[in-house]
Amino acid sequence: MSGGFYEYQQGAINRIAEAIEAAINNKDSYIFDDPRTETELKKAVVGLRIAYAYAQNVDLLLSGDFNEQTFHRRLKKELTAARTYKHDYSTGRREHS
Repeated sequence: MSGGFYEYQQGAINRIAEAIEAAINNKDSYIFDDPRTETELKKAVVGLRIAYAYAQNVDLLLSGDFNEQTFHRRLKKELTAARTYKHDYSTGRREHS
């Protein structure tokens, strides 16, 4: 699979999600007074993972790497994983429930 329809810019979405996760994990540098802030950051990570799943799979479809059947099957799988994404911020481990 090569993709490239969007010149691989969807990787930036993934890097942003990872940077937010790093901020959540780095309690020494980022201290949030309002507990809602961390909750919203975690929601942002999930939203970005969903956006990445769409961008990546559309890229592969439009690049000719996926047929429509593969596109729908893989997109469904990746969206389910993104929506159920959990991160153990104490250990830095990712899990899919």
